[in-house]
Amino acid sequence: MAWLQEDQIPKSTSRYTKLDEGETRLRIVSEPIAGIEAWQYKKPIRRRRSEPFTKEEVLSFDTPKYGDKVKEWIACVVYNYNTKQVELWQIKQKSIISQLQSLTTDSDFPELFDLKEYDIKIIREDGDKVEYTVKNFQPKELSEEIRNEVESTKVRLDALYDNGNPFEG
Repeated sequence: MAWLQEDQIPKSTSRYTKLDEGETRLRIVSEPIAGIEAWQYKKPIRRRRSEPFTKEEVLSFDTPKYGDKVKEWIACVVYNYNTKQVELWQIKQKSIISQLQSLTTDSDFPELFDLKEYDIKIIREDGDKVEYTVKNFQPKELSEEIRNEVESTKVRLDALYDNGNPFEG
């Protein structure tokens, strides 16, 4: 018997998907949006890709520990089976984005073209360099319980562009 019953385990307080070492199982439940992001005074500034930052703005941004000052991202709403809640997943890792894209373009498996039709598993392996592997499951319907939670949780992805809270309003 488990030490805690399933309903005794506290839910995560964050509504943003965090990929910890090991496996995270997700179901994408929205269409993605794409943007660019930089940090200024330790706060994110996000925009649509079609609205690039000016040279003056880029010069004023914080210098990151790694990589470029301006990073591209995509975001979508997911159901996270690990945390048992609807979350916003902002994906900045190019390896994850390219693996997700390859799932939707493999002509040998046209049933996988829509990422909302099946669960995915992200495997994070920590080491000298963090590596991510994306695996898919067979297409299946969402359970009624999960579908109800998705429908009752309002997430405004566009709020990211205004640095707003996607879970408000």
